[in-house]
Amino acid sequence: MGRRLRDVLGWSGVAVLVGALALTAPRVFGFSEYAASGQNLSFLVGATLLMAVAVLSFVSLTATRDPADVSAHASLVGVLGRAAIALAGLVLVWATFPTRHLVLAVDNERYRMFPEAVTGLWVGVGLVALGMALVLCLAAVLSLHRWKRVLAGLAAGALAVVLVWTLVPMAVTRFLLVEHAVVEAAGESAPVPATVSRVGWTWQPEHSVVGVERGPRGPLVRYADGFVALDGATGKELWTYRLPYGRHVGTGVFAGQDRYAYLSHVAAAQPEPETRTMVVLDTATGEIVHDAPMPPVVPEGKEDPAAVLYLTPNVRVVRVREEEGERVAGHATDSTERLWEFALDTPEGYLCLWGNEGGVRGYGDRVLVARLCLEDPEVEYNLSAALVDMDVPEGAVESVIALDATTGEQVWRHDWTPEDLRLHYPPGVRTSGGASVGAPVAVTRGGTFALSDGEPVQPLPPTPERADDRTLALSTEGAVVLRDQGDEEPALLLRTDASGEVVQRTRIERNLQLWWGMGEAAVLDGQVAMPYIAYDGDHRLREFAVLPLDGAEAEGAWTRIGLGEGPVPESAEARLGDDGHSALPVPGAVVSYLGGTDGPWLDPLHGLVP
Repeated sequence: MGRRLRDVLGWSGVAVLVGALALTAPRVFGFSEYAASGQNLSFLVGATLLMAVAVLSFVSLTATRDPADVSAHASLVGVLGRAAIALAGLVLVWATFPTRHLVLAVDNERYRMFPEAVTGLWVGVGLVALGMALVLCLAAVLSLHRWKRVLAGLAAGALAVVLVWTLVPMAVTRFLLVEHAVVEAAGESAPVPATVSRVGWTWQPEHSVVGVERGPRGPLVRYADGFVALDGATGKELWTYRLPYGRHVGTGVFAGQDRYAYLSHVAAAQPEPETRTMVVLDTATGEIVHDAPMPPVVPEGKEDPAAVLYLTPNVRVVRVREEEGERVAGHATDSTERLWEFALDTPEGYLCLWGNEGGVRGYGDRVLVARLCLEDPEVEYNLSAALVDMDVPEGAVESVIALDATTGEQVWRHDWTPEDLRLHYPPGVRTSGGASVGAPVAVTRGGTFALSDGEPVQPLPPTPERADDRTLALSTEGAVVLRDQGDEEPALLLRTDASGEVVQRTRIERNLQLWWGMGEAAVLDGQVAMPYIAYDGDHRLREFAVLPLDGAEAEGAWTRIGLGEGPVPESAEARLGDDGHSALPVPGAVVSYLGGTDGPWLDPLHGLVP
């Protein structure tokens, strides 16, 4: 290598060191306020910058020397010293590697050391190591007398800094901080099975699971930091999307559809209120269809953002109180633009109450708004308690209004006189479960209505005195109800048509173990599949039982399906009640999983197939 090239590369190293100092020093100051307890990254980066200052000081002291006065052969001690410093730089690059210092999203929800900050510091350390290697290993002395070489080297070094500082963080983020694998779109997926009889597959999660949802091709497993989608027929992993080092990560699906899922996170440190970034994924392929900041909607004259009561891929629904009155408004998910608003009139002298959860519930393309309006009782304090003891006054009206989630237009409305003045939750939405017939319905205190058009439906049979009914499935085409008749009478499994007339009645032996888990039962076209927790001495077992749905009058018995596993692990027993075993009908299978209520879990999923 010629002397000219060594000088040019040496001066490029000087430019790299200067650029690294200028870009990294501001980042390291104040970094400790975001770092976790015991974090030593600031110390390592600070030591690296001091080494850069030392090398630049050495260059400045020797740069004015005449190259002719410098020995052509460096001493052994000098060579070893330079090599040791360059090696130390490489060790620091390894010691400051981002994944060695980032904390997993699932471990620290309030942790504010963001991946971009750590990656930026590591890139700065890498630039220092590169600059020191160029300065110390290629030229014995860098002289200012050869100004053409100086200018060429400085220009090359500045270009290298720009390229590395711009491109490397993108590459690190893509390959280390985001785990993303997609799958090609396939043809039609397997249907939800009409019956199940055996375990077709078992899948063991690698990370903590917070929920299991229905996807278009099988179960969609929600991690605390992302998703993995499985093929319902085989249990094979289809696609994955995770942000293992993301901050304040939340995952979810949009109610009433299985086409998209979302992940939201805070991408960078920022003042309150924070702007979350929402990533929308195609649940069939795992491809990203939307990735943009979702700025908070702060009502005029308020400091805190409005709570999002319903979310779709393109619209978020909030409730606001303005001078003109109360409104339900739809805002874009990628801006604060108001797409639509629906004004709610309050008659003069009346008080309108929204109830729990803001009085709003969404499902698919419908937004249900529930209110209770009555003459203002002029209660000064503790209104909720006062209403409980009040008689229903004349003129009190309870209502539910269904809006189009995209346009905000009213689709249907029903009003009725309330039975009491208690504040209730918004209308619930029930479906047919895994059965292939029937559309969702809205269940209110004033009746049951088809969610799409508000047509009244009465698919539930009347409940006899002293009986206890549990609704397993409910749709516009009928219901499936389990009835406990009390005493020593057998339980009844009832199937009704759209008018509530019983079309199937199956007598079954009462079983308390099964009864407690009935809330998690999966109703299929030809079967009820019931997950439950069985007891075997001191241990609890995860088991399944199925009951046919056929014939008008029948004597039935539950058929047990073994899952082929041992007792529930102690780690799972600590969080499970008697109803912690869940079933989810998906294309290709009915998925058995242990959910519980006390946080993430690592228990396997089983796919029950025909």
